[in-house]
Amino acid sequence: MCPRRRRWLLRAVLAALLPAGLALATTTFQYDEDFFTTQYRDPALTTAWWDTTAGEIKLFPIEIVLAGTFTSPGSAYGVATADTIAYLADDTAGLQLIGCATPGSPTPLGACDTPGSARGVALAGSVALVADGSGGLQVVDVADPAAPQIIGSQTCDGFAHAVAVTGSYAFVAQSGSGVQVFHIGDPADPIPAGSCDTPGWAQDVALAGGYAFVADGNSGLQVIDVSDPGNPVPAGSLPIEGYAFGLAVSGSYAYVAAGDAGLQVVDIDDPASPVAEGAVATPGSARDLALAGELAYLAAGDAGFQLLDLDDPANPVHLGGYPVPGVAHGAAEADDCALVAGGAGGLHLFTVDLAGFNQQANTVVSQVIDLSTDTILRARITTSQTDSIRWELSASGGAAWEEVAPGDSWHEFGAVGQELLWRSTHIYLGAGVNPACTQLRIEWEKAFRHAVIDSIRDVPDDQGLQVRIHFTASVLDTLGSPTPILEYAVFRRIDDDLAARTGFSPDLSRSLPYPPGDWDFLLTVPADTEDRYATVVPTLADSTAQGGVYYSTFFVRARTAVPGVHFDSAPDSGYSMNNLLPTVPEGFAVAYHSDGNLLTWLPCPDEDFLHFNLYRGEAAGFPPVPANLVHTTAATNWLDPGSDPWHYHYLLAAVDTGGNESPAASPGSLTGAGGSPAGFGFALAQNFPNPCNTATEIRYVVPGGGVAVDDAGGAV
Repeated sequence: MCPRRRRWLLRAVLAALLPAGLALATTTFQYDEDFFTTQYRDPALTTAWWDTTAGEIKLFPIEIVLAGTFTSPGSAYGVATADTIAYLADDTAGLQLIGCATPGSPTPLGACDTPGSARGVALAGSVALVADGSGGLQVVDVADPAAPQIIGSQTCDGFAHAVAVTGSYAFVAQSGSGVQVFHIGDPADPIPAGSCDTPGWAQDVALAGGYAFVADGNSGLQVIDVSDPGNPVPAGSLPIEGYAFGLAVSGSYAYVAAGDAGLQVVDIDDPASPVAEGAVATPGSARDLALAGELAYLAAGDAGFQLLDLDDPANPVHLGGYPVPGVAHGAAEADDCALVAGGAGGLHLFTVDLAGFNQQANTVVSQVIDLSTDTILRARITTSQTDSIRWELSASGGAAWEEVAPGDSWHEFGAVGQELLWRSTHIYLGAGVNPACTQLRIEWEKAFRHAVIDSIRDVPDDQGLQVRIHFTASVLDTLGSPTPILEYAVFRRIDDDLAARTGFSPDLSRSLPYPPGDWDFLLTVPADTEDRYATVVPTLADSTAQGGVYYSTFFVRARTAVPGVHFDSAPDSGYSMNNLLPTVPEGFAVAYHSDGNLLTWLPCPDEDFLHFNLYRGEAAGFPPVPANLVHTTAATNWLDPGSDPWHYHYLLAAVDTGGNESPAASPGSLTGAGGSPAGFGFALAQNFPNPCNTATEIRYVVPGGGVAVDDAGGAV
């Protein structure tokens, strides 16, 4: 019987290393990680965050904090920044100047009313150009932020929605009238230079490389060649999903805030042939955006402020957001601070702490979690995680990585080896779901050059002192093995305590120092390229009901053809039992007498006989239980001197050295005087002791209360 839990499993093939069809000795190992320590973290290769405080691995966190709010008198539509000042297009309240040196305390500096509805603003040196709705283009001198004033203006063909500036020209997106160009060499006297209608509703305009890029409502993105500002001409276009409200341009990409369709990314490397590159859905209605490196600050209507990662323009990622009162119409960036024009809610200032967030810094690599000379065959992982994480394992010390999906399925390694590592890659898929793992379990199986003891069990129906060992063959026990196994030797650990109790003297000349302890060699089993083997070996003592469980410990040595080269299994233990019942006693006879009853029987023939148990009861059919046990003896007779002995019934059982008790025997012969249960008359009992010696006693009974006499004629 094997006393320990185990999970020994068999495997059939070790591809590429060993001959096909080879049966393997394998065992399952387990690794658990909760990430509260960095014991197995490889600091050189890990770029994601191993958070020992929270006990998880994840991307570095994103924190969006509403730092401050300025409640404007109008309805904030557009915003631009320069030198810690925010210039707010505040609809009917004109232009508001707010000091933002301390984002948590935005301070009003000055204001300038405009004749129309201020919707957009751009800066050109010491002047601010305001797209003033029906008021056209307004030029405001902001050299003194405390006293801004209009110094020039010009009407527009349409409703002035947004304005952009390059050099000495201002470009106004004027709703249903496309884009109008003004020369502002003299800011006090802006002069119409040219215009270009668009098929949709021009909401916003951005300039780059001699082109004006227009967010044109339902007609998507329109591209206008403005290399000659006096003669702007259409150059290209791209319908996009959603409604184009706003846009920003950086490098070879245009980023379009497309209303309910979120953010649309357009490749404008060839402005005449813009190509859709990527998109990402966002909460609310995307109205405007500002770029901050690889991030986008998005004004998302009633969803407030939203943060996007543009590191991969083909796959922009929504990182998170923050609601604001009102409707977010415009966005700007200044010194790592996001500014959002929130309609009736005024101006909102956000700080964005990425804490090192980088979608490319998203890998965690372990140190070697298992290093041995045994071959790792397969593995599986289970995790507690938020998606999405890609898991890989390497059995070759990182030379080859293989993707493994968490779950109950085993992964068979294509590249087997002896060094096990794991790697996780965290992929940010959406706001509020940082791909993180809090618990990781890896189980793996290894093939052994040594044999594996599968079980040690008692041999049933024997007299004890032997067990049967089952073991799985060494991985080298196969035809064609580079180091074939010749035989398996079985050793038993010497029990010095048992020797002291029994006087047994072990032959220490045959003991071995490894595994730890002294061991006796027992026998060998020929290696015949079998999958499993079994052999019966002796123990030093049996387990008994009286003495408790006695374990014998063994190990198996796989011997190769090379002298001195062998592989030892881990020790294991089991116990033997004497589980044959003794022979039922024979010749049981009872002679009743008023002075005592004489019980006799034949000797027990069993070699492991220990003693007899005598049971007495006052009714026929009584059970042989401890309460009825009256005598224990190794002899073959007993005189029961009880009073009124003819009232008693008897049972007799044999007990062996293993504590086993035979079935109880009833008397086969009853003799005795009056008052006995059977009412016998004359009776002659068995001589005692038997065989006779010089003090032999023979008892007999006569009717009517006769007396027993010894062989010398004396009364007894």
